[in-house]
Amino acid sequence: LIGQFDVVLNSVDGLLAEVNSNNALITDSAWTTRMNAALTLLRQTSASVGELTLPAGVEAIQQQLETAAISYAQAADALAEAVEAGNAALLGEADALVSAATANLTAAESAITQARGQ
Repeated sequence: LIGQFDVVLNSVDGLLAEVNSNNALITDSAWTTRMNAALTLLRQTSASVGELTLPAGVEAIQQQLETAAISYAQAADALAEAVEAGNAALLGEADALVSAATANLTAAESAITQARGQ
């Protein structure tokens, strides 16, 4: 699941880098289509967190994953709004939400790594 997030986030990060270097892309239909596809994948990956069946004793890790998933869903909504509005400034705000969600995912990944070592 973390690997899926990583793949999707690399795509989103690449698209954001493209539009940051050329703000006109935000109104380009090809760029918009690629971003919307990436956001769909981000939402699907976030939704799959709720479908996990975890063993007893890892509720804290599940909560961290759910927090990350919710954060990514919020970031996807903000990115979609920015793309729909064609507003590069809103993309910057949405990018900050992506960073916060990534921090939540990193915390969950660290907890998983720690739990495996015990």
